[in-house]
Amino acid sequence: MLLNDLLKQDDGKKVVEDPKFIEFSKRTVRFGDELYQLRNVTGFEVGKIPKDKFPTLIFLVVLLAGLALSVVGIGIILIIIAGYMIYSHLTQVQKYGLILTFNSGRESSFISRDKVFLGNIVSALYQLMEGEIDGITINFQDRSVNIHAPFEGIAATGDNAQNEYRT
Repeated sequence: MLLNDLLKQDDGKKVVEDPKFIEFSKRTVRFGDELYQLRNVTGFEVGKIPKDKFPTLIFLVVLLAGLALSVVGIGIILIIIAGYMIYSHLTQVQKYGLILTFNSGRESSFISRDKVFLGNIVSALYQLMEGEIDGITINFQDRSVNIHAPFEGIAATGDNAQNEYRT
């Protein structure tokens, strides 16, 4: 994946993941085919994902070839392509990611353009770590955060379970 190549350090510990779901329980984190113990996760954060790097060498080759061939007419097309390369680089959309940091130093990033959605995930993870809820399921396709918590009461009526039904 292109984003993996952009984010990899020399040691290859930064990885961009593309799962549809991430599941957190009190003890585990599961995404894709990977499963980790929650205690091995040292941090969660929402961070900016670096934009694609500008292909300077390709740009210079296209521009110089365009200038050299401008007399023939095909050079104008190459100059337009070089201009488009600059335009597309400057108008890249900023992407954000949920970044999980593990004890091993590995970082897994989960990409989204919706920073509010990622903030909701971090808030739910805080509740999970504080013991207020039992688990979280995150759906990146429809940008939903489902919280799993113990339920007390009567689901059909919404009444508290300790209240008696009286006629």
